[in-house]
Amino acid sequence: MLLRSYQAAEESYHLTIWQACRATSAAPLFFAPITVGTSPPVEFVDGAMGNNNPVNFVVSEARYLWPSSPFAIILWLVTGITDMKSVGTKAFDVMAACVTLATNAENTAQQFRENQLHMVQKSKYFRFNVEQGLQNVGIEEWKALGTIVEPATMNYLDKVKVEIATCAAILRDPESQ
Repeated sequence: MLLRSYQAAEESYHLTIWQACRATSAAPLFFAPITVGTSPPVEFVDGAMGNNNPVNFVVSEARYLWPSSPFAIILWLVTGITDMKSVGTKAFDVMAACVTLATNAENTAQQFRENQLHMVQKSKYFRFNVEQGLQNVGIEEWKALGTIVEPATMNYLDKVKVEIATCAAILRDPESQ
């Protein structure tokens, strides 16, 4: 289900901004689901379990809303590549590996890139994602921001500065493509 700020053909939920933020951040094991409405009440949880990369939903929705308009650009800012865990033999290890697999956005990103290669080649698709250094930083480790996250991010930004400049130029002037 998509949360929208506009009227859509499918069922809409009239959420306040705080409810929408709370619904999209209800990550299992960290934040409880939120129930909204009364007739009937609807429970929302974070889409990370199986839909951690919503790029295909975004493209489908844009094509539905503007069927004859080409994309100017798709810009994806990502929070780092997760470390793949071995499955192991203990129940906890198996569960942790399953959560990692279910929340991994890289497979969807790779498939989208392969299926939409023309967008990549025409500089209409940019995905910026720190490749090294954040694999073991969990959602609960906000204290690592200055010691681990910032250096890894700065290193990555230095490596992709040409792509960032290209993306910025297109954002400034989409007609330049």
